[in-house]
Amino acid sequence: MGAEVNSKTYSREQRTRYRQRLLENLDRFAGFLSTAKFADTASIGLELELNLTNQDFTPALRNTAVLEEIADPAFQTEIGAFNIEMNHPALSINGSGLRDLEDSLRYQLNRADTRAAELKTEILMVGILPTFQPAVLEDREWLSAGKRYAALNTSVLQARGEDVHVDLRAAEALSFYAKNIAPEAACTSVQLHLEVSPEDFAPAWNAAQIIAAPQVALAANSPVFLEHVLWHETRIELFKQAIDTRPPEMRNQGAAACLVRGAVDHLDF
Repeated sequence: MGAEVNSKTYSREQRTRYRQRLLENLDRFAGFLSTAKFADTASIGLELELNLTNQDFTPALRNTAVLEEIADPAFQTEIGAFNIEMNHPALSINGSGLRDLEDSLRYQLNRADTRAAELKTEILMVGILPTFQPAVLEDREWLSAGKRYAALNTSVLQARGEDVHVDLRAAEALSFYAKNIAPEAACTSVQLHLEVSPEDFAPAWNAAQIIAAPQVALAANSPVFLEHVLWHETRIELFKQAIDTRPPEMRNQGAAACLVRGAVDHLDF
């Protein structure tokens, strides 16, 4: 979840001020970590990105209308007009915490699905819609309303200095240039947020890394993009390429990737 911004573009002076504020915030965060007291029990929250489709399961570019129908602040826009995001508040992971999370998710998703059906819209949880067509990349309405997402799109393109090159080589090969970051909007995910005490952070982090590969293997559900059969989990590589701000020569030289996602939320001050 992010916040709306006041402009679609930013000057060099504004970006410099943003960088300064970012460094200040990191210093404050470091101080907080060294002095703050954390809760005794672990808590868990969740972000869930969802696809909106027409009844033939093609992308439905109507998230504004669907969100108005759902009328629940837990549901917000995502970058694509065919995406929405659900944010679940944190709750204790102890006892029946995970079951409570599951029950709450099921209730909210069922309700959202019923409301969306009033607009002849389906809500689907899938890494990439297999019905995603090249026409969506050219549709002026692909981007969610508001300046926040337009600023994100502009920032990535300005940093790259050229169109977005997507080059996917797996079971089949797919290579093309996009005039915007719409390919990133094709990628949806679920993100779990686990809060633990500082002394438990290292083992929790290590455990998360160990189970990451099996999780991807079990949940892989994005083998098709633009009518090409690629990897079982194409979403990860597509996301990386779609918002990579490095121009090709920097990428070929091995410069570290800088993935712009969400920073524009904080450029207004």
